[in-house]
Amino acid sequence: MASISFSALRSITNIHGREYVMYSTFITPNKLIEYSSVPSYEVDAEHHDISSRLREPPVSKWQRPMDFDRVRNLRNNIDRANPEDSDEDTLMANPVLLGRSDKIGRDGVSITIQPLMTEFGMQRQVVQDVHQITLHRDGGNDKPLWILDGQHRIHGLGESNHLPPNNSSLLAEQKIPVVLVLDENFTSKFLAKIFTEVTTKAEPMDLLHQDWMQYSFRFAEYTNIAAQEAMKVVIELNSTQVFDDQANPFFNRIQFNPNGQVSPIGPITAWTAISARKLFEKHFFNENYEDSEANIIARAFVRFYRAMRELDGHSDGFSKLTGYGGMKKILTTFWAYFLN
Repeated sequence: MASISFSALRSITNIHGREYVMYSTFITPNKLIEYSSVPSYEVDAEHHDISSRLREPPVSKWQRPMDFDRVRNLRNNIDRANPEDSDEDTLMANPVLLGRSDKIGRDGVSITIQPLMTEFGMQRQVVQDVHQITLHRDGGNDKPLWILDGQHRIHGLGESNHLPPNNSSLLAEQKIPVVLVLDENFTSKFLAKIFTEVTTKAEPMDLLHQDWMQYSFRFAEYTNIAAQEAMKVVIELNSTQVFDDQANPFFNRIQFNPNGQVSPIGPITAWTAISARKLFEKHFFNENYEDSEANIIARAFVRFYRAMRELDGHSDGFSKLTGYGGMKKILTTFWAYFLN
């Protein structure tokens, strides 16, 4: 089992009687890489992979993927340091933000926090506001910390596997400032909210990523039950491969990954998870609607789509049903909202 110990300054932020404990310290980038991970989705993740994970929130992979070009550019900037010219030095003085990961409690993964003791004469005394933090891991892939803000700085400064071989860093073993939020009241939901707020003020998250993460942790628009129920339908549409023993035409065709595109589905314009959710929310649900049975609604929607396509010989062209020939509301009041 591997472990690392360090002392940290403890402080408390009080918000309406709720206490949030934070620790400040200095750790080397290489140690941060060893004991920290990023709960990010894969850059090439299929849309149905992301939506399938959302079936049982909170989603485990909610951060954006590593931007390798950004890491390399940061490293190149750091490596310009010149022994003869201090003007070329780069110092990352702003702290990175770390939280407790959801792997705590698994075999060999733990965080121990104790007051720091010191010898004073013949007695041992507590050092006020200073704690000793020990991180444990068994050497597997599970790590005790999540990187909430600063993953590119950490990997750019350290000997990261996200960099080409033989890229040594002058700062890989030099300590950098760190803020840790480790108490149990910093739940995965709260850490995701902190991440969203931090990145919104720094480099904004893609709106699509932000939206499905808010659904996963039930904040922002998704405190509204109607929005939750609507997204459940979208998730089922995008994640279910077969309805009624036939291929689902919407499977993996609704965009969840900002890095991957989708094509239109027949006469329907290309959907994102946001646009699809808003349409279902507006026309299927209201604030008092609960327990939607999302799979049933998704199946019914697919059946209607198939019927429209099969029975209307002009559904790909000049069709009053699909809107190209002038929408007839008596036929399809609802369907009109799902077309270009």
